[in-house]
Amino acid sequence: MLIYQFSFFKVCKLRLIVLIALFFSLSPFYSKAQQPKLMAPTGHVLSVSDVDFSKDGKYMVTVADNEIKFWETETGRLIYNLKGNSYEGFINNGKTLITTELKNDSIGKIKFWDLNSGEVIDSLPGITVRFSDDESLMLLSSGLDSVDIIQVKTKKKIGSLPGSIGFFVNSDKLIFTATILADDTGYKMMFWDAKTHKHINQYNAALAGASKNLFVLEHDSTSKILDLNKNEIVQVFNRPKYNDSKNHISYKMKFSPDHKLLMFFPRDNYVAIIDNETYALKKTLNLGFNIRDLIFNEDGSMFITTDEDSSATAWDTKTFEKLYSLKGHKKWINELVFSKDNKSILTSSFDNTAILWNAKDGSFIRTFTGKNATINKSLMSTNGDFIAQQSGDYIFVWETKTAKKIASIKCKSDQIRFSSDNKYLIVNQNYGSSASETRTLILDLNIQKIVKDLYFRGNPNKYIISNDAQYFSVFNDTAKALNVFDLDDNLVLSIKTPEGKIITNSNFSQDHQTLIICYQLTSGDRTGRELVAYQLSNKQQLWNYRNRLIYDDFTVTKNNKYLIARMAADSLICLDLKTGESFYMSFESKGSKWSDRTIESSVDGKYLWVYDSYGLSVFDLISRKQIINHKSEDWITMVNISNDGYLIVGDVANHLNYIQLSTGKTTKTLTTRGYASAFSNGYLLTSDRTFLHLHKDTKLLYSLLNVEENDQIIVDPSGRYDGTEAARKLLYFTCGKEIISLEQVKDLLWVPNLAERISKAEVINAPKLSDLAICGLTPEVESIDNKTDQHEFKINPRKGGLGETVLYINEIEVKRYLPNQLVKIGLSYSLKIPKTSLASYFIAGKENFVTVKAYTAKNDISSRGAKVTNLKTPVSSLPPNLYAVVVGVSDYKGTELDLKYAAKDANDIANALGNSARKLLNTDGKEHVFIYNLNTSKEGQFPEKLSIKNAIADVGKKATANDVFIVFFAGHGVMEGAKKQFYFLTADASKASLAAQVGISTDELSEWMKPANIKAQKRILIFDACNSGQAVNELVKIGQANQQYLAARNDDKSQQIKTIEKLNEKSGLFILSASASNQSAYEMGRFSQGLLTYALLKAMKEQPAILDDNKFLNVGKWFTAAEKTVSDIVRESGNRQEPQVVSMSNFNIGIVDQEVMAKIILPQEKALFASSNFQNNDEAIADDDLELSKSINQALNNISSRGVDANITYVIGTNSPEAFALSGRYEVKGDEIIVKVNIRQHKEIKHRFELKGKKENLAALAETIVQLAAQWSARKE
Repeated sequence: MLIYQFSFFKVCKLRLIVLIALFFSLSPFYSKAQQPKLMAPTGHVLSVSDVDFSKDGKYMVTVADNEIKFWETETGRLIYNLKGNSYEGFINNGKTLITTELKNDSIGKIKFWDLNSGEVIDSLPGITVRFSDDESLMLLSSGLDSVDIIQVKTKKKIGSLPGSIGFFVNSDKLIFTATILADDTGYKMMFWDAKTHKHINQYNAALAGASKNLFVLEHDSTSKILDLNKNEIVQVFNRPKYNDSKNHISYKMKFSPDHKLLMFFPRDNYVAIIDNETYALKKTLNLGFNIRDLIFNEDGSMFITTDEDSSATAWDTKTFEKLYSLKGHKKWINELVFSKDNKSILTSSFDNTAILWNAKDGSFIRTFTGKNATINKSLMSTNGDFIAQQSGDYIFVWETKTAKKIASIKCKSDQIRFSSDNKYLIVNQNYGSSASETRTLILDLNIQKIVKDLYFRGNPNKYIISNDAQYFSVFNDTAKALNVFDLDDNLVLSIKTPEGKIITNSNFSQDHQTLIICYQLTSGDRTGRELVAYQLSNKQQLWNYRNRLIYDDFTVTKNNKYLIARMAADSLICLDLKTGESFYMSFESKGSKWSDRTIESSVDGKYLWVYDSYGLSVFDLISRKQIINHKSEDWITMVNISNDGYLIVGDVANHLNYIQLSTGKTTKTLTTRGYASAFSNGYLLTSDRTFLHLHKDTKLLYSLLNVEENDQIIVDPSGRYDGTEAARKLLYFTCGKEIISLEQVKDLLWVPNLAERISKAEVINAPKLSDLAICGLTPEVESIDNKTDQHEFKINPRKGGLGETVLYINEIEVKRYLPNQLVKIGLSYSLKIPKTSLASYFIAGKENFVTVKAYTAKNDISSRGAKVTNLKTPVSSLPPNLYAVVVGVSDYKGTELDLKYAAKDANDIANALGNSARKLLNTDGKEHVFIYNLNTSKEGQFPEKLSIKNAIADVGKKATANDVFIVFFAGHGVMEGAKKQFYFLTADASKASLAAQVGISTDELSEWMKPANIKAQKRILIFDACNSGQAVNELVKIGQANQQYLAARNDDKSQQIKTIEKLNEKSGLFILSASASNQSAYEMGRFSQGLLTYALLKAMKEQPAILDDNKFLNVGKWFTAAEKTVSDIVRESGNRQEPQVVSMSNFNIGIVDQEVMAKIILPQEKALFASSNFQNNDEAIADDDLELSKSINQALNNISSRGVDANITYVIGTNSPEAFALSGRYEVKGDEIIVKVNIRQHKEIKHRFELKGKKENLAALAETIVQLAAQWSARKE
């Protein structure tokens, strides 16, 4: 069926929407072997105007502005980004997609895309194209009131007809062309014989609707139905007038697919349903909303009306009863289509999204939109240590060398900059009416926290933050004064506004030593301006300047030498910042606005440049001459100067031009990935609006993609990658239409800590993407129509051969099959699985998913897999059980490995979990929580390897698929053996023992916990244990003097991360590990607990945000909160520990109420002390000649090392703002020492005391000083 719809606007905007698969025969075209392309989850950033399905429904198209996206329907994954303004249809059995790319209203190009390669295989000039049903002819609309008839095979033009658009109608018997009438009231519609091209008929009317052989014409006061078979008007309807109007109501009309119904609908809130044979009114639907469109499904059994809000309503065609509503868009629906099999609905909207719906019941399936917002701004600190970007609702900050995200700030403003000393990120956001309100956030990059949140109402130019973020100035309108404050809100300087002047702008020098104010004169020459400079240190005026100033804006060079202000559109005034001495510089203006220009200087202050979109002038401030005048064909995005004397200019066309300062000549031009946005300390940052690309000396290091608020991924030039789990699951490679997820190749291409290893220039031995030849490599797995008693899957090996085939239930591995265990049928294999064999793995009352994946012959790359959904099983009448095996090992054989808190951690977690779970599960009066407590304290069973194995085996005898299984392990872990196998050390371990004998390997744990042994599908593994490849020898050293860490539970490079991930895949676990690769998991004396356990308990007791409905303990939220707490605490101490969360699902495992929280006893946080600093008060000595500081530090360490009994924690260096430091001076009088002690916190003296002691007993004096400080801090805490 062909449906035509015209809109009432000019020829240049005439739109034809064709909802039929056209066919066009084109020879296959392959230019070269396909190469995999990394795809990011990018959506449209503008209104989605059009959508459609491919004929088989496997693919879909969305259109917005100048971008057309081609998606896989089932997964919602984007396959191609195609350039074009409009979509014309699928042809050639869905192998070819046609788009139109318009240069202007009458010039365009028709592109034919091969969907196997994503390449353009043909193009023709024109603005629209239509094909005959038999594919022999096409109609090409030129946009110049001409429609050309072209033979498809020969491309020979065989005729031309007048009209702005044309298409075949009435089974290719006729050609229809149309053009807009001169008075814009309708169309001149012409019908032609398709063979002879003779004119048949012509109508001047508006077009209200059309089908394959019926047209509805509106003229004057009537609507007429034109039957193309009869070539005559077969029915006339009178159109009533609008109330109190001379104009007649205009209708849209749609025919049902069988032509039995004709639907009349104005933009008012009703639909008139007409019998198309008798033309009698069958029914009027009063809808209560205005209708935008009406669409039938393919068999005509239902139709959908879209309203002017954001929803749509489905109706039964026989009964005209409402079936359901489609609600999910935030703005009105532009287009709605049904798939050819009537199973799916696709909508597009002004909210920049497309949504896929189930046509049976209207249920939501997925939204086709990006997971990452377009990058609006990106920048880099001048030392190259940090990268920031603004996109969507957030500002994100990363460490350059590690690609670790250190901050996410919810803010839509792109007014962001790094401080001149690279210590802070400064964010300004203007909002309110006329942007009259300003909020400034200052992020401390060291401690990664917002340290200042400032708010100002008024002209933004009267509110300034210094470039080093140490001072800010605010104009007080009431007092008529400009006040300067430091970040502690102390008033530094106040300057009254002189009579006859008003302040229009102010700013600081780069080193914040000078404040410059711009005044506008309010008497005499009121266009005049005056600049006045003040020295902040002595609060004195340095100089003033007013000659020929007519603008308010100015800047200061980065070396604090000159102030630069503009005189006119083509000249600058340069003022010596200390003396006010001035000189002028001019440059070519070319009439561009000053507001479009940017003024910047080099770091050393020798050079100044002014640039706008297409022009650049560079000045030598020493010779005071212009040395370069550069013109660019493309928009300039960045200008900087390299250390070797080159001006580097980036533009929006991804060019990087190197211009020699000495000659002004361009010596080389490079093409980069994305446009240049920053150049700092040898690093180049470019952006393609989706990825950030980091280069070193123009060599690409890695590409960084931010995914929503918390996730990101990086990829190196060889296709190796690293990132958060959620981001890794979102990205994928495409080979034409073939999709290969990153998860499929992660065994080979995933390199944990990739950015850090690149920055350290480490040799990375992991394969490159090019080594894998992944296109067409992996087996294809297809679900065959399943019988009632079994599931059947077809496996087709491809280039990579066939290795193991893996069966998953609800994403948990259940069984593996070798090729000889499958049934071979020709070149393919068949796997049949009786449904009864899977019943014990299914969760009661839920849909259960059966998935099959197949590996290549080397068992290193898997297929995408095929998934089957089983119907819900009956709901269990009993609550699930929770089984927890909680292991804590503090005491090992010998003393070298002993830990202080592991056993305590196990007990505390067991109690907290048990109390919370019983609240949730023991609702029927029966016990459903069973905890196996194995630890080295007196409260549990001794944690030998065999005891742990037996406990897990006992759970296996009892647990069902509905139950929850938890394993908690606190203790040591090591990586040993040639394969770097990971082992949990049990209580059998000693310094001399072999891990394989006394440890539990991940392979063993995986075997003990596999679904065949333990059916529970809600699984949680928490291990507060990791150890490096140097293993036990390194452990012995930890906990020695001058460390706040009593012991560390450590790991080995990236191998541990992959081991954990594999364990997750095989056992279906929700995993929380204490640290990521090459990091320690610390016991911290400050909390008398392992950090991870402390963070978990703290979250339960003090962070209600982890609770669903303020009640239920959500595992994902719980783990995420603990992860953040651990990272923050360790970072304050200048170290690094990043817990790793690996998850496949999310669920609640308990209730946390006041009673549960009251039973969680958190250890009192101990006061943290940093290193001390004391000096002899004798100016002749001016040093700590008695080394009192050293004695006090030793005393601090001695007290801190008492473990549980310690009342303070001591660390040599800490970034924590909560840390105390002892400082002061002492006076020596004979054998007596008088010490004046200051206890400082965050540079502020919190307490003072004085103490006397004997010179010969310095250690006792130091210990007394520390005891007094500890007692004071305990009272304060």
